[in-house]
Amino acid sequence: MENSRKKRKTWDANLMQSVLDDVNENHLTPTQAAKKHGIPRTTLTDKIKGKSQVNARNGRPHILSKEEEESLVFYIKYRVDRGFPISKKAILSLALATHLRRCEEMGMTPKVNRKKGLSQKWWKGFKCRNNLTIRKPSPLDRGRKDAVDEKVVKEFFELYRTRISDNGLTGQAHRVYNVDETGFDLDPQKKNVVTFKKMGAPAASVRKGTRDHISTMECVSADGGVIPPLIIFSKAYPSSAYRLEGPDNAVYATTSSGFIEGDIFVQWLERCFCRFSSQEKPVLLLMDQHSAHVTPKAIDCAIANDIILMGLPPHTSHFLQPLDAPGGPFNTMKSTFEDVVNEMRLVRPNFFMTKSTFPRVYKVVREKSLSMAVVKTGFRKTGVFPIDQSQINNRWLTLNSLEVAVGEENSADNMVEEEVEESQDTCTYQLLPEEEEILQMAKELADQEEVVSNETTKKVLPVHVTSPTSEVYSANENPFVKAGIVPSYVADLLTPIQESRQRKVRRVKPRAIVFDEKYIADLRKEAEEKEERKVKEQMKRKEEREEKKERKVKEQMKRKEEREEKKRKKTEEMEMKRAERLQKKQKQQKKSNKPSAGTSLSSTSPAEAAARPRRVAKRPLWMEDFTTESTEDEG
Repeated sequence: MENSRKKRKTWDANLMQSVLDDVNENHLTPTQAAKKHGIPRTTLTDKIKGKSQVNARNGRPHILSKEEEESLVFYIKYRVDRGFPISKKAILSLALATHLRRCEEMGMTPKVNRKKGLSQKWWKGFKCRNNLTIRKPSPLDRGRKDAVDEKVVKEFFELYRTRISDNGLTGQAHRVYNVDETGFDLDPQKKNVVTFKKMGAPAASVRKGTRDHISTMECVSADGGVIPPLIIFSKAYPSSAYRLEGPDNAVYATTSSGFIEGDIFVQWLERCFCRFSSQEKPVLLLMDQHSAHVTPKAIDCAIANDIILMGLPPHTSHFLQPLDAPGGPFNTMKSTFEDVVNEMRLVRPNFFMTKSTFPRVYKVVREKSLSMAVVKTGFRKTGVFPIDQSQINNRWLTLNSLEVAVGEENSADNMVEEEVEESQDTCTYQLLPEEEEILQMAKELADQEEVVSNETTKKVLPVHVTSPTSEVYSANENPFVKAGIVPSYVADLLTPIQESRQRKVRRVKPRAIVFDEKYIADLRKEAEEKEERKVKEQMKRKEEREEKKERKVKEQMKRKEEREEKKRKKTEEMEMKRAERLQKKQKQQKKSNKPSAGTSLSSTSPAEAAARPRRVAKRPLWMEDFTTESTEDEG
C-alpha cells in the first residue's frame, strides 16, 4: 500500500504550553487532557514527564542553530535591501563557515564534510523554511543608488504638489505630461529557442537586423493620452520612403550618435508637443534633467507657450518617471518589440530589420503597447497622478540609510549624551523593521550594562551603508554582534557595508527643479557672473603673462651682462697669463744666452741658413733594391 506511513504532526509550542498549564492548574490526567484538547496521550505524557521539549520538532536537528539561521537570514535580507544581494554559493559558504566556527568554538565535531560542504537537501529545507527564492537581479547604476534617499523624494513631491495646486492642475489629468527617450537595437535580444539535446553546441541564429541604434522619444499624459513620437536615426536618414508607413504625425531627426540633442528637443516642442498637447494652459511636463532638455532655447520656448517644465531629481527616473515604471509604457514596448520581430521572422525567416523597416514595425509596437490602461498604470505606480507618495516601493528609499548600535568604551573622545541625542534628531533616514529591532536590543543591552558597571556604555550612532567592504571586523567592532543579531564567532563574516565615497564627496544634492522664468533669470545671471569671472580671469592671466614676460626679459638681460662680465674677466686672466709666460721666457733666454726655439726664420741670416746641415731622409730597403735593378736594366 503506497504512502501507508503517516506523517508525524508537529504541534505548536504555544498551544502545547497552554495545554500543560491547563493540566497543572486543573490537575488533569494525560488521558483527560488528550480527550479535551485532541492531542495524543503519548505526546502529552512525554511533555509532562520532560522526555521531549515543548518546542520539539520532528526529524533530525538542524545543522545550524536557530540563532545562527536567524542571523544568516537577517544578513541575506540586509544585503538585498541595500542593493548587494548574495548568491546561493555565497550563502552555502557562509553557512558552512558559521557551522565550522561554532564547532571550533565549542569543541564539537563538525556534522558536515569540509570539502563537500552543505548538501542540496539542506539548501532546499533552508530556502523553504525562510521563504527564499532565486531570481535574476536587475542591474542598478551606482549613481542611482548613491543619489537617492527618502528626503529627496519627499522634497520632490512637496514641490510637485505645490505646482499642481498653484496652477490649477488638481484633477486635470489631461494637462499633466511625461516625456522621455528610450533606445531600440535593431537586433533584439534572442529568447530561448527549441533545439535537440544531442547537439554539441548551441543552435546558430542569424541576426534579425543591423547593429544600428535608434532612439525614440515618447510623451504621454496622465489621462492615458499619447502624443506623436520623435524618432532619431544615427548618422543618416534611411534611403527609402520610410515616413509613409511610420506612426502618424511622427517627427524624424538624425544625429551622429543616435541620441537626443538640444536643438532636436526644441524642434519637437514646437512642432509636436505645442500642437498635440492640451490647449488648456498651463500644462505641466515632467522630464529628467538631461542637458538636452534644459537648454535656454527649450526653456524660452516652454515659457512662451505656457508650459511648466519640471525636472525629476537626478538618478530617480527608474522609480519616479511614469514612462519607466514597472508595467509601464517603456517596459511593455520593449517586450512587444521583441515579440513583433520574432513573429515577423516566423512568417518570413529571411526578414531583416533595417532603418527603413523600423518605422513600420514601431507603428505596430505603439498600437499594441501604448494603451490607455498601460499609460495610467505608469502614472499610478510612480505616485505622480493621482499624487500618492506611498505608491513608491520602499526598497528604493532605504538603499542609503541604516542605523546600527555601536558599543564604545568611555574615553575623552566619546560623544556626550547630548551629542548622541542631537545626532539622532538630525537623522532623517527611515529605518527598516530589522534595524529598529537592532536599536531596541542595543538600548536594552546598554541599560543592563549601566546597571552592572559604568565601565562601558552603548551609544547609538548613525552608520550609513551603501557599498560592500573588505574591512575585517572584530567581535568588539561589528555592530551586528553588539546588537545581539550575529554570533561573535562570525563577526568577520557577517559585516556591515561601508558608505560609498561617491556619496560622501558629492557637492550638489540631487533635487527636483522647475524651469520657469525665475530659473532662466538665475541661469542667465549665473552665466553673466560666470562670463565676468571668465573675463577677469583672462585679464588676470594676461597681466600675469606680461609680468612673466617682463621678468623673463630682465632675467635674460641680467644673464647676458653676467656672461659678458665673465667673458671680460676670462680675457683679462688670459692676457695676464700670457704676459707672465713671456716674461718667464725672456728671463730664461737671458740666462742661457741662446735664441729661443720660437724665434722666426726671418730673423736668421741667409749665410747661417745655408751653413746649416740639411737632413736627408733615409730610404727604405725596398726602395734601394728597386733603384739598383732599374740602373742595371738601363746599362
